[in-house]
Amino acid sequence: MSRRSRNRAKSTTLKHSKKNAGTNTGKTATKAEFADRNLAILAMTLVVMVAWMAYANSLHNSLTFDDVTFSPGNRSMELSLANVGAFFSNDVWASAGKVSGLYRPVFLLGVAMEMKIFGSWYVGFHLVNVLLHSLVCLALFGLIRHLFLATGSVPRLSVYAALLAAIVYAVHPVHTETVNSIFNRSGIWVALGVVAGLWWFLPRVGTHQLKSWAGLNLIFLVILFCKETAVTFPAITAIILFVVTPGDWQQRVRQCIPVISMLLPLAVYFTFRAIALSSEESVSSLLQISALQHAEELQHVGDLQHVGNLQHGGAVHQFGALQQVGDLQQAGTLQQAVVEAGTEEAREPLLNRLSLGFDPGKLYPAIRIWFEALLLMVWPHPILAFHGPASANFWLAFSVQAAMIGLAVTSYLRKYPGPLLGLAIFYVALLPTSQIFSQSAVPPVLAERFLYLPAVGLAISLAFLLYWLFSKLSVRIVAVLILSFASVLTPLTWARNADWRSTVAVTESDYKKGSRNVKNLQALVSALILERDFSRARQICDRHRDQLQLDWFLSATCGQVYERSGLIARAEKAYMSAQNSRTGKASAHYSLGLLYARQNRTEEAQTQFELAVKAEKQPYMKELITAEMLMKLYPTQRTRLLEARNHLETAIRLNPHFSLTQTKLDELNIMLNDSSEQRQ
Repeated sequence: MSRRSRNRAKSTTLKHSKKNAGTNTGKTATKAEFADRNLAILAMTLVVMVAWMAYANSLHNSLTFDDVTFSPGNRSMELSLANVGAFFSNDVWASAGKVSGLYRPVFLLGVAMEMKIFGSWYVGFHLVNVLLHSLVCLALFGLIRHLFLATGSVPRLSVYAALLAAIVYAVHPVHTETVNSIFNRSGIWVALGVVAGLWWFLPRVGTHQLKSWAGLNLIFLVILFCKETAVTFPAITAIILFVVTPGDWQQRVRQCIPVISMLLPLAVYFTFRAIALSSEESVSSLLQISALQHAEELQHVGDLQHVGNLQHGGAVHQFGALQQVGDLQQAGTLQQAVVEAGTEEAREPLLNRLSLGFDPGKLYPAIRIWFEALLLMVWPHPILAFHGPASANFWLAFSVQAAMIGLAVTSYLRKYPGPLLGLAIFYVALLPTSQIFSQSAVPPVLAERFLYLPAVGLAISLAFLLYWLFSKLSVRIVAVLILSFASVLTPLTWARNADWRSTVAVTESDYKKGSRNVKNLQALVSALILERDFSRARQICDRHRDQLQLDWFLSATCGQVYERSGLIARAEKAYMSAQNSRTGKASAHYSLGLLYARQNRTEEAQTQFELAVKAEKQPYMKELITAEMLMKLYPTQRTRLLEARNHLETAIRLNPHFSLTQTKLDELNIMLNDSSEQRQ
């Protein structure tokens, strides 16, 4: 038989299968449905098994980056179920003394429940992450299969296509950052809510419209309280409804009208958010959700020396981990810059910051970011925690994406909407990262965790592409190709899971891959300080000494390395270099004050402390630095120590959530008790 004859026979079989799939009459049809249902159950079991296999080596009893902040004993506001009200009335980073604009109370509630169950057994937290990831993969399979059936596809072939697409999603190494991180689990919750919510919603909306929309709105509200990027859910829902609804475009639009009801949970969310983040330091609004994505990219950088100023990038992700270093030099004055980074718009009333601001000029960097995101999905190399600015050629990025969209539109016009549907979801889910609707001047950056939900769209496109290939090639050939690709991706995922066992491991891995940008250098040196590996940290600082002049935070961090290595002159020079930055001035003066205090250069130390207080913008940080100055310079003078306690108590009143203040107060009380014993 010729190839043309085989294709004609296959086409006839597909049409006959579609016809039989739509009827429940006849014994043969019932058996076919039963067989298809068993095949779907087998496929779902396989998807879950593959997801667990891909992340089996992520179940380590350790925490990386900002996860330490959310572990037992590392917050002033303990994540216990007794503090549920505080979760809904504070910034997610309130215990780090900052207002990041990240409001995620349900995420905190989930972590609190795990702490109740697991305590300090961190393997349990990672088990939950892998479980949630497997559920996302399972829901993705179910959603894709429903989309196939809604568009009249052959049930058995749709199972094969959905299975292969879900397997690729399950093992793809671009998800390792999200699945390995407790803090980034918030992205998994959003994806699970979107995918599982739609899988539940779509089969019911035609017959139980009111109940279906009520349930979807409830899911939307919950995932909004998990992470801000859930704001794209209504748009994704409208896109899918428009595609799967039969009839002309007018009927499809009418079916999408109830999406307007999703404005209600959005209003509830922003009301709670506005109340919780109502301080003038809040830098976030509806328009700045995309900027928050960029802030999270920087939040991996940290050292307690800079808790006051590192918020310049929204970056106090590591505060809890670095609290263990235990010196205000390591807590610093990192507070001031979060307000400055928000620019003057951060000081505007909230309602004035809710007007949508589309900036066509931001399409240029966004197109490059989208292209690099597509490249990472096609071939995830290198996998990095910190990406530099987008470097792809603009015209290449534009041409490739225009061609992809053109082919998808052509497919849609030929009554095959799947590829365009997936691409539309991909781009909508990436909008928060692209910042084209943001008033922020910060350029967009790429991070693997930003792709967890957008990858759902690409998985849908892949599934429909595979289904089309089934009509051109045999199912066996297509399956072998996809499974071969998945078998290549899985070892990459295992390797990246191993990197995520510690902050040093992941930053060293990035460094060896050639990631020498400032963000990774900052994170690597800070992590080495925590590990007390000053020899390696000094190597990094020496090798990239030219970068110290360009970045105050790296300069100040290397100053710590030199100081702890006994290289006082080089430490002093590094701190002075950091003083040249307006953002890092307070932190640099403070660090230099501590350096002089340790050398008993009292007058110089006092001068630097006073300059730090003058440069600091946050009132409670001024009080904290003043108290630290008195404690360091007059450790045996009870009168001065009592004065320091007054400053610390004032700092606590000004910002009760900043955990380091209470730590310093406890330290001061011990000093006062010791002085009382000596007097007796």
